[in-house]
Amino acid sequence: MHRLLLTLVALLVVGSALGQSQEPNKFRITTWNLEWFPNGSAREATQEKQAQRIKGAADVSQELNPDILLLQEVRDYDACNRLAEAMQPGAYSVAICSAFKGGKQEEAILAKIPAQAAWSES
Repeated sequence: MHRLLLTLVALLVVGSALGQSQEPNKFRITTWNLEWFPNGSAREATQEKQAQRIKGAADVSQELNPDILLLQEVRDYDACNRLAEAMQPGAYSVAICSAFKGGKQEEAILAKIPAQAAWSES
């Protein structure tokens, strides 16, 4: 169910991207399960360890250079925003991050192209 919702929201972002891309028929989508991001486990990590994991994910993401990045197992909106800023400040924004009840493993979409609309429902 979560993947279906994420896919539907991604389609909204893609629809917006097609109209604004420099190459309107080409865009890159990457999906990545970051496994308890940014802590690395269910336990809270130090700020230093979180910063290392954010930098590592940002380095890989920059190399892949997706237009849209679909993420799984991220802690919250703040973790997504920190990743977006580490990738390329101002280039990526958080289109949406879920907020499942009691969860620390959310799903999110980061994109170079601003989303026209996004939402999540329980």
